Amino acid sequence: MSYHVYVTRAEFWAENDGAEITVDEWMEQINNDPDLALDERNGPCFAVLSESRDSTQAWLDWSEGNVYANYPNRTLQRKMLQIADRL
Repeated sequence: MSYHVYVTRAEFWAENDGAEITVDEWMEQINNDPDLALDERNGPCFAVLSESRDSTQAWLDWSEGNVYANYPNRTLQRKMLQIADRL
């Protein structure tokens, strides 16, 4: 079983009109966070935790104004909370 966890500015991630996280804001997070590394093999906004470049569970992506992960482990959940706080 899998699930997605979102970083969003909206009450509900799918209804975020006017509350989007811009792609530029997301790229700034990647560029300024030493724990994140851009990994464009999986898309132009796809990032992985630097310590786990080969892990399929420690990734984040941006889509339609939200940042999300599929079945994030605890380390990635903590990173998502940090990102949410900064955004």
